[in-house]
Amino acid sequence: VPQTFLGSHEDAMSHKGRQDGELQWNLSPWRLGIAYVQRAVRILQEPGYQELRRVVVRRFDADIPMDLLISFSNCFEPFSSSGRKLQFGEIELPVDTIAEVLNESLEANAIVVLRFVSELDLTCISESYDAQAAAKVLTNVLTQNTHVEKVVVRQRHLGPTEVRELLRALLSSSVEYLDLCSNPLTKAGGEYVAQTLRGQ
Repeated sequence: VPQTFLGSHEDAMSHKGRQDGELQWNLSPWRLGIAYVQRAVRILQEPGYQELRRVVVRRFDADIPMDLLISFSNCFEPFSSSGRKLQFGEIELPVDTIAEVLNESLEANAIVVLRFVSELDLTCISESYDAQAAAKVLTNVLTQNTHVEKVVVRQRHLGPTEVRELLRALLSSSVEYLDLCSNPLTKAGGEYVAQTLRGQ
């Protein structure tokens, strides 16, 4: 962990990070690995740093444990007008929908950011993520998520196998709307979707 990162929270507290009247801790210059996130969680949980009202991030390593990412997410209260805010790049959370989060460090970014998003649209993400990768991310993320209510997965080449995995995750999530139009589900896949939605 570079010295510039180690002292960045003190720079923010010394009013160098003031943005729109708030003290802002800008972590966007660094790709955040395990040691970075562990230190950020410790600092954000300390009473002496409650004045840090906004934290800006852009990239997470993909190998960060899920429980650590959730601990980081829990340092924020974006749905409260007076709570600490999380900003992903230029996007202040919470937002209704977001696509940028899934285009770099796919899963790690999604686990954090999608806790503050109500709609997930995979139609616009990079074609470099195939159906299996998209389904895996959705499955892992949605089982840990309590805010996403709408999922749109049009034209992502999802077959019966990917749809089965996705539906299993959705059953234990907060999702109320699912759009699978223009995917090669096959007749068997469509029947499975119908049976699952009927609770069979």
